[in-house]
Amino acid sequence: MIFGLKTFSQNINDSISALPKMERAPAFLNLAKSLYSSNFDLADEYSEKALLLATNYGQLMEMGLAHKYLGITDYFRKGYEGAFVHYNEALRIFNEIGNETGQANALNNIAIIYSDRGDFERSIGFYEKSLAIREKQNDAKQIIGSMGNIGNLYYNMGEYDKSMGYYQKGLEISNLVFPEKQFPNLYSSIAKNHEAKGRIGEAGDFYIKAVNAAQKSGNTMNIISNQINIGNFYFDIGSTEKAIDYFNLTLELATEHNMEYNIGVIKLNIGNVYYQTKQYKMAAEFYKSALAITKKTDDVAGQIRGLINVALTNQKLGLMDFAKNGFMEARTLSEKIGIPKYLSMTANYLGKYYLQIQDYDNSGKWLETALDTAKANNILRELYMANYNLGLYWAELKGFEPSVRYFKTALAAAEKMQNVNFQKDASEGLWKSYEELNKYDKAFAAFKTYNILKDSIFNEEKLGQISSVEGKLKLHLKEEQIENQNIIIEQQQQILKQEKRSKIYIIAVAALFISLLLLTLNRKKIKRDKEKAELIKQNLEVERDLLQLQMNPHFIFNAMNSIQAFISMNDSLQAEIFLSKFARLMRYYLDTSSEKWIGLSEEIDALELNLELERLRMNEKFNYKFIIDENIDMEETEIPPMLMQPFVENAIKHGIRSKATKDGIIEIGFSLKEDYIFCYIEDNGVGREAAAKYKSGDPEHISKGVEMTKSRLKPFLSGKEKQDAFKIVDMKDENGLALGTRVELRLPVLYY
Repeated sequence: MIFGLKTFSQNINDSISALPKMERAPAFLNLAKSLYSSNFDLADEYSEKALLLATNYGQLMEMGLAHKYLGITDYFRKGYEGAFVHYNEALRIFNEIGNETGQANALNNIAIIYSDRGDFERSIGFYEKSLAIREKQNDAKQIIGSMGNIGNLYYNMGEYDKSMGYYQKGLEISNLVFPEKQFPNLYSSIAKNHEAKGRIGEAGDFYIKAVNAAQKSGNTMNIISNQINIGNFYFDIGSTEKAIDYFNLTLELATEHNMEYNIGVIKLNIGNVYYQTKQYKMAAEFYKSALAITKKTDDVAGQIRGLINVALTNQKLGLMDFAKNGFMEARTLSEKIGIPKYLSMTANYLGKYYLQIQDYDNSGKWLETALDTAKANNILRELYMANYNLGLYWAELKGFEPSVRYFKTALAAAEKMQNVNFQKDASEGLWKSYEELNKYDKAFAAFKTYNILKDSIFNEEKLGQISSVEGKLKLHLKEEQIENQNIIIEQQQQILKQEKRSKIYIIAVAALFISLLLLTLNRKKIKRDKEKAELIKQNLEVERDLLQLQMNPHFIFNAMNSIQAFISMNDSLQAEIFLSKFARLMRYYLDTSSEKWIGLSEEIDALELNLELERLRMNEKFNYKFIIDENIDMEETEIPPMLMQPFVENAIKHGIRSKATKDGIIEIGFSLKEDYIFCYIEDNGVGREAAAKYKSGDPEHISKGVEMTKSRLKPFLSGKEKQDAFKIVDMKDENGLALGTRVELRLPVLYY
């Protein structure tokens, strides 16, 4: 195979050598242009030969084009520095000879490099210069391209409205000047913007338009890139099977055309699907295959990303030494090409890796390196990551003063990026560090910021889920419509073929029957999908009711009164302690409202917080204790959240509160039996019969809590297990006098 390739290359060289001198450089450039999307080595070789010939014969136009093509291959293979040099040299030559088309293209390519570096301000400047030249030339096709590029830049900055404005301008021009021509990449960009804004149905429409337009164009690169886009779209909305189908279809096309770079990109995307769905072994296989292709094509930047992906997967699989080797190899390659973005990124990953294995010396060294590189080159994302990781590093070392400084800087970077998730994480680090420093006012302020951000993300996710369901329904209907249209077209073609052999009225009856059948089936499908969407909406309402149930308004009101009482007595320390504990409990309620499973240790912490607050509020009228089976791994065991809280409240309000003495005891125990955790809540209160005479508390809330707990246990249990899942025992002495109440629960358990 290698011999054959060398022979082919030699034949090309011989053929071009036979041309007149002034035609040789253009011939090599035409070859390079046709190959730089599929074979970087040959494209690079032919561009170098063209540059040498053009320089010898003083062909400035060809010299500029050669530098442009060398910049393109460098961009994909070796990184930004070489590409940047070639693009600038191309720009200088095109300026010298007054070639405006070349100038616009070079400016556009330089803008792409600045965008990838995260220097959006400079990128916009170069894009606008390129657009100005294209508008001066009145080149509608290139103007549409510039509109798309600037729109993409604003999209990457998270400014979706500005982004859509440029896309719409490009679409208007294309409809006006090229009514019969379609621009698949523009459709795909509009689709991404709709997806980012949660308009799933509209996004699906434009992704389908993009794929259809690409297929009509016959341009293999366009088909591949747009099929990758729609594959990622299906993955984003949870249709992983369709995503894999599109990726496999695209992989076949890229393999058929021997487009190795694209094969690597597709395998990387398939690996991402398996990684996000926690199928780490499958993800590792595809990541390794993609990495092998980047090595074969000399795509150093791709190798760095591939090594990081493989290392992260090895971490998930517990193969820590392999993970370390992957991160170190990525670091070595980053130092080889010297691109600041990758230098900072690899240092961040190494710092986080060493932090995970508690090698604090190496962790601190690498994180400081990441921070220095990000600062020196203004790489905003890596600046955030380095500061956030250093905040975690110092918090783990109990150095909460420096951790506050780093979390503050991380928060500022996140706000500049307008990344709400990053802001939330940095605020969480701040609040916990302030709490450890006993700066409760600042802790509470950071906690409020964290909760506002978390709630906005939570609400957006919930709305996004509903929008996604509705969007999937619209998209499904669209696909059904297209499929039905295709079926009808096929039927019509069949009718034409059978016209000579069959009578027209028989065919008409058959077509009518099939159309009615399709219409009936389609209506049934629509009805089923609508019912499914309604079920999901009802589920969201149940989650909302559960959150409202957890946050008992009487408990919150009483807690606020207690804080006010402490303040009135000038007991500010006790008020701060009470407020801090109350804030932590509220945080737990909010955190677990949308979770199906929670760590047992977290659940016990929340119960203890609740008990501490009630004990303080009731003037230490009772004590409590936890008895936990030593066979239970507290950190590796998960249970459904908030199952025991209603019964603990019941024990306090109806058992302990009614006692005349201050010797109340609440005991909570956990024991492991097979695949279940058995829990009991026992109090030495007045008993249920005596408690029924009192009407304090909120019995309606408690009864709702009990019923909600029963209903939450049902899906996990079957048969006799349902009867054994919940039991209330009235404890009495030998004379029949009440000794208290015991509630027994059989809880499902999850190990992770």
